[in-house]
Amino acid sequence: MYISLKRVLLSNGVIVICSIIIGYSLWLMLSRNQLIQHTITIPVHIKTNEGLSLGQAQIEALIEGSRTNLRAIVQRPPSVLINITPQERQSVAIQPHDIRLPQTITLLEYKPTHISV
Repeated sequence: MYISLKRVLLSNGVIVICSIIIGYSLWLMLSRNQLIQHTITIPVHIKTNEGLSLGQAQIEALIEGSRTNLRAIVQRPPSVLINITPQERQSVAIQPHDIRLPQTITLLEYKPTHISV
């Protein structure tokens, strides 16, 4: 039997399979590069210059990055270590550079910005 190539390529089964493969490939490419925002809880460790721990607190941070990079951050969230002098024992300001995130993750906002010791 002789089957023409045109008939095979234009049959419904081949068109459906090609459409599914092309659609899935396009979805996969676009979803990897999509930027997503996510809120994480970051522990804050407060210590004196002498190494005495003054306790822990937490901040909520809104971060943005690709799905792959955010998945790694959510599984192992960063921590913030703040060293203070005895004169600063009332209120400590948390600066954006205190929150150590990879360069592929953007810090959008965080709360609270000050912690009472």
